[in-house]
Parts: sequence; C-alpha cells; structure tokens
Amino acid sequence: MQNPPKSAFKNGVYLPRLTVIKAIRNGGYVIELKIELSLPKLFFGNNFDELENNNFLRIIRLLSRALYSMEVEVAFEYLENASVSAIHYSKNIHLKNYTSCSMVLSELQKIDLSQKIDVGSEKFRNGGHALHFHTNTRDLVFYDKMKDLEQAKVSEKRAIEKDNLIQMALFDEFPNPKALQVLRMELRLGNPQEIKRTLSKIDIETDLRFNLLFKKQISQKMLQYFWEQIEESSQILNFKTEGVFELAESLKANNPDLKAQKILEYIAFLVLGREETTKRLRSFLGYEGSPSANRKWYGIKKAIKSLKYDRRGNYQALDEIGGSLVNFESTKLEDLNSD
Repeated sequence: MQNPPKSAFKNGVYLPRLTVIKAIRNGGYVIELKIELSLPKLFFGNNFDELENNNFLRIIRLLSRALYSMEVEVAFEYLENASVSAIHYSKNIHLKNYTSCSMVLSELQKIDLSQKIDVGSEKFRNGGHALHFHTNTRDLVFYDKMKDLEQAKVSEKRAIEKDNLIQMALFDEFPNPKALQVLRMELRLGNPQEIKRTLSKIDIETDLRFNLLFKKQISQKMLQYFWEQIEESSQILNFKTEGVFELAESLKANNPDLKAQKILEYIAFLVLGREETTKRLRSFLGYEGSPSANRKWYGIKKAIKSLKYDRRGNYQALDEIGGSLVNFESTKLEDLNSD
C-alpha cells in the first residue's frame, strides 16, 4: 500500500492511494493495482468544482502523471479501460432562497425510506451536519460541505470525506464563506455487484470500465432515482393547512366516511411525523422490533396514504434539491464566490 504524504496535499498536490493486490482470476494468481482517488480533487484541487464528460482525457493524463511521480507507470489505454470495483456519484447543491443545509437535513431525517430503498441503518452524524442511509454495500449520504470542511480543520478523522487538506484554504479569500450553503448528495457504491444492481434500476447495462462509467448522465440518473424515492416517501407529510384544526376539517370534508376517532388518530400521526424523526416516532408508538409492530406501522402509513386531504408540494427546504438534479448543471467555485 502507498498512501500519499500529507505534505503533498498541503502543497496543493493531489495523489491517489495505491494498493497492490494478489488475486485469483481464472484459476491462477494475478497481481492487480488498486487506485483510489477523488477525480475532482485530481482535476481541480478541490471537489466543490464538478467535472464534465469532456474532462475525461485530461483526467487520464493527470492520473498518469500522478502515478509516474509515485514511481508507477501505467499506459493510458489501461487507465481508460480500468475495471471499477467501487464508485461514488455526487452532486453539490448551492442552496439559496434562505434555505440552509440544516433545514434540508432536518426534513430528510423525518422521512421513512424503509419501504422504498434498502436501508440497513440511518445515522445522523457530526453534530447533525450529515445524514447516512447505509447498507453493507451502499451509502446514500447528504452532508453540509462547509461544515465538513470546518470539521476537517479540527481533525481529518471527524470529516465525512478524505483528503480535505488539499482544500483547507479554498475559501480564505471569499468575503463571507460562513454564509455559503452547499449541500452534497453522494451515492457510494461499494462493490461491482452493487454497481450493477443500481445500474439495472435505471435501465443501464454496461461493463464496469472507467471510461464507460465516467458519464454525467449516469450520475444524474442514479441520484435522481434515489431522490424520487425520497420525494415519494415525503408526500404523506405534505399537508397544506397550518393549523391542526384545519387539517381535521380537511380530513373530514374529503373523507366523509372517516370516523372522528380515526381522524384524531391520523392527525396525531401526521403532526408528530412532521415534528419528529421516523425512528423516534416508531419507538414512541411501539411500532418497531417485531413483525406485528412493523405491520401496524406500515398499515397506518398505507391508510393515511389513501386519504384525501389538502396537500402542498414538496417541503420548501427540499425543492432546490429536486430542481438541481433535473438541471444537473456543474457547480463551479467561481459561481459560489459571485453570489
């Protein structure tokens, strides 16, 4: 294993992590080189800027040069066609209109995704600056980029991402960096099987080669797929009325056969669901830990989903995320400085 020295990052030089692996392939032993890196940090020296499809050939040249400086020579052709065993697709979203990362993360934590996507565990980390929906082979994470950079200045181990040293001074010349709200949505696929499984969900069939997976369209479709599951799961809590009594009137008017006791039960669920996380609400109701408890939880969710009541659009805090994933315009550092 060869890890880049911290001095390189401090001097603005990005280098990959290298590991030599002895593996069995087709009945025999082969020696493979595993290269782990952040492509934006290699290309820009930071990962606030985002890449375009036409950056690929220059990335290959930069990677070849970085490897050569580490006394490793790999032909361009092998780099372009390298097998991919893990990949992270991401989008930086510059929040405006008085929307903050903490607002978005707080709303996301209230959404129950367990019936939409496989979620092994859900973690709210780093003082509430990051939210993970995690399985053994996949991690969907949302985090506050500026807060993560602040955490890295205290200790790199406290940050979500690696190698922040190279971008520590990135915002020193910005007039008001603390006012910047940059949310990162990142999908981390941890092995080839998970990559193929996720590709099949977006109807893409391709070999797991570097040049074939380096596509902005694939990144967009993957992130949109998971965001659509989040949006659909959030609809149950999207009611227009501001007051609890107005919600009761809406439920009664739109569902004339609904008994008063059920109206009160559903109102309690909806209002508590807007105020608290799914985990805490399930625990409070005793709807967790057993098959019968799970049936009760999903039964009440199914019943409420079938009701008619005044709904609004997405949470305002979530609107900008969906729009950014539709437009999918690359974030540029200079644009963050100009706003």
